[in-house]
Amino acid sequence: MSTAWTLATTSLGRRLRFLRRYRWWALQLLVAVPGIVLVTHDTGTADSSHVAKLWHDAALFFFVLAATLRVWRAPEEGTAEMLRFRLLHRKVAWRAFTVLLLAGSLALAADRWCTWKGDGPAARGWSTAAWVLVWLAVAARLLEPLVWMLWPQELRRGVKLARLAEDAAKVTARHSTRAAIPPTVFADQGAFGRTRASYQSHGGPPSPEPQSVPAQLAGTSYSARGRRLRASPPVLHWDGTRLAWSDAQGHTHMVPVAGRPALKGSVDRGVRPVAEMVWLLHTGARLGPSSLLVLLDDKGYRFLVLHTNQRSFGPCADLAEAVGVPFAAYRIAGDAQAFRTLLNSLFPHRGPVAELRAAEAGRG
Repeated sequence: MSTAWTLATTSLGRRLRFLRRYRWWALQLLVAVPGIVLVTHDTGTADSSHVAKLWHDAALFFFVLAATLRVWRAPEEGTAEMLRFRLLHRKVAWRAFTVLLLAGSLALAADRWCTWKGDGPAARGWSTAAWVLVWLAVAARLLEPLVWMLWPQELRRGVKLARLAEDAAKVTARHSTRAAIPPTVFADQGAFGRTRASYQSHGGPPSPEPQSVPAQLAGTSYSARGRRLRASPPVLHWDGTRLAWSDAQGHTHMVPVAGRPALKGSVDRGVRPVAEMVWLLHTGARLGPSSLLVLLDDKGYRFLVLHTNQRSFGPCADLAEAVGVPFAAYRIAGDAQAFRTLLNSLFPHRGPVAELRAAEAGRG
């Protein structure tokens, strides 16, 4: 009997947990019902234009409340405290936006009421108040990122570390058959922390031996007139004294090296001095493994990405060793979204990022 009762309660608990996923949708629909009633309400009089508009403006309050009901939900349980604080910070801004927007919709309804009663000055006052509240609501939401930047840097860095640890743990748990152990995050590495690399070197003096890493050629490219063009994939090249990358048109762009005097050449404004190279292998791609060679500045931000599709980090490590900068290799499993999430968490960007990839087949 006890076994049957246990099975029944377990099954019921699973069903209730399944229904809990849709409880917010049910609440939103329930709150929107009065708005639907007011929108479809008919006064039945010959001249009911102002009254009908009054009901419509009153319905706007319920529609806004239904659309913004989720902002009152507390941050997810089980989330790291630092991430909960960041989520709550956003929630506060969204709640301020919601309150001001609801007040604006009520002021709009009051404007319509005064217009119906023939009180022009009061209607204009309520109309002005409605617009002011709406603009304050927009400002409360748009200023949230700026307010967040006013918090101490240590707090914001802690949030970044917590987000990196959570993203890495999710990817590890998704592709592990056993109980996944959360990966270790080293807070003193990179821009906002790093997980343990598969391979790592610390660099040394530059080598006079030339080294290069090309982007994998995706196929034959054609011009707008249909003429076959000569395949020329982008290449990251070290000639023994300078590091440069060449695009598909054959133009060469110099890449400065951190801590060394700038050499003469064409250097783009968006290209910062390289302080480290990182190779990432994406092993969960549907079309087979793909890899990237990422160039980082002295703060750990990426500014140049070469799509190499190398199956081994050897050529990339040789290039970094020749240039004389540190090198690290990472293997990341998961779908494209998980790979992009970890790429942004491990190696964030600040400013434009140059993406070097070979031309796709059939494109010039």
